[in-house]
Amino acid sequence: MKKTIFVFLIIILVINFSVPFIRVISAANSDSVLFTLEVPADGSRVSSTIALQNGVSYQIVVSGVYYTGTPIQNNQQDAMFASQDQWVTHVTGQSGLYIDRWNVGSKQWGNYNSDHIYRYSLIGNGSQVNFWIYSSSYSSNGGSLTVQILGSPTAPQSPTPAPPTPTPTTSTTFDQTSTTSPTTLPSNSPTSSPNDFPTVSATQTANISPTQIGGFPSEYGVTIAIVVIAAIIVAILAVILKKQKH
Repeated sequence: MKKTIFVFLIIILVINFSVPFIRVISAANSDSVLFTLEVPADGSRVSSTIALQNGVSYQIVVSGVYYTGTPIQNNQQDAMFASQDQWVTHVTGQSGLYIDRWNVGSKQWGNYNSDHIYRYSLIGNGSQVNFWIYSSSYSSNGGSLTVQILGSPTAPQSPTPAPPTPTPTTSTTFDQTSTTSPTTLPSNSPTSSPNDFPTVSATQTANISPTQIGGFPSEYGVTIAIVVIAAIIVAILAVILKKQKH
């Protein structure tokens, strides 16, 4: 009886010490949403706010539905496919969401997904990435698609360059005194044009969490690891106790 209690105490101690380390490893291997973009159906190009680090792998996740005509329920399009019967059937065409590295007609979002969520692995090249919706005609388009870029939170990012520091200028008068006035920088107030198309009420967007990208959620990984560790310890102690009996 004492030996059994001793075995359980050792198992509990090992589990308590193992869980924090397992969670750290799981967190280090997961991807986080770096930023989210809305790409309008009017053909405007939308750029990431940061440059994607050269050689680093990122996950591009696009979701949602926009429309290409009226009635909107019979003229719907997602990143890859189009439907004229409310997604009872669908076809692949040139229209859809493109990344600036793709040529028209070479969309690479994969097979049809009834949730209208698609993923693409992209290797950074040290520059920003641009997204745009291609259409043969934009006059009757409306709505937008949601794009999320996921990557490791520890991956180095290239921030947008800061504006230059004002350079002071000095003028000297006859009484040997000087005055300093900073050079005025031009105002760079960004201008934006509103989306001319109404938002589709049926548009589907999704907030993708890191655990939806692939593999087991971190909680399952922790549970499996704990069970394996406990089983190994029990097996070792069973062998030791068996030898002691002999």
